[in-house]
Amino acid sequence: MHFAVCDDQPIYVEQITSLIRCYAEKHQFACRVDGFTNPNQLLEQCKTEAYNVVFLDVEMPDKNGLEVAQQLREQWPDVYIVLVSNHLDYALEGYQVDAFRYLMKNQLKHKFTPCMDALYKGLFPPDNTLCLRIDREEIHLNLDQIQYFEAAQHTVQAFFLELKRKPLICRITMNELERKLQGKDFLRVQRSFIVNLKQVKRFYNYTVILKSGKVISVSEKQFSAMRDHFLTWRGTHE
Repeated sequence: MHFAVCDDQPIYVEQITSLIRCYAEKHQFACRVDGFTNPNQLLEQCKTEAYNVVFLDVEMPDKNGLEVAQQLREQWPDVYIVLVSNHLDYALEGYQVDAFRYLMKNQLKHKFTPCMDALYKGLFPPDNTLCLRIDREEIHLNLDQIQYFEAAQHTVQAFFLELKRKPLICRITMNELERKLQGKDFLRVQRSFIVNLKQVKRFYNYTVILKSGKVISVSEKQFSAMRDHFLTWRGTHE
């Protein structure tokens, strides 16, 4: 999981960062936390960096936290935003930016763990999460965020719905990955591609066309069977 913490007071950046890392260690998952005391630096970083969760101070001298949250939401629609404040004055306005939680700074020690429990459940629902080992760390992927997997030499790349998010490179064979995805809403359409059926627009002229516009060729021999599989799947999911 990739977190950002932004607060103009370094003491709160350090406190929230420490709470995140303690939670991650206790629940045995890998995490990275980037801290910011300037919201403009956070926004600049978000141009190239995708965060799962952003903890954001509401009251900052350079820029209002709600304004920052709105800009984050426009850039990364699926990011989880947790607003943090000394006051409840802005709690209702948090709904305007679809904030996941509104935490009071004087209650962080008591409210932080329930917040993280809810975040983890939302990000990685047990029945729709894939666990892969990457660089000696276990990485959890929410399968709803994946467009497709593509084999590349001795690795597999996961391509996300967020097109600005960099593909994730995994050291796993396509056969191993296909076994891990058994029973999930994924289909291997050729030797080098496994697609998320939720992201398929249609099968046409020996290709599968994804909602993003990505076109992947399908073998002529398997095309009819795969198209029928997709149509059957769609009939039970609409």
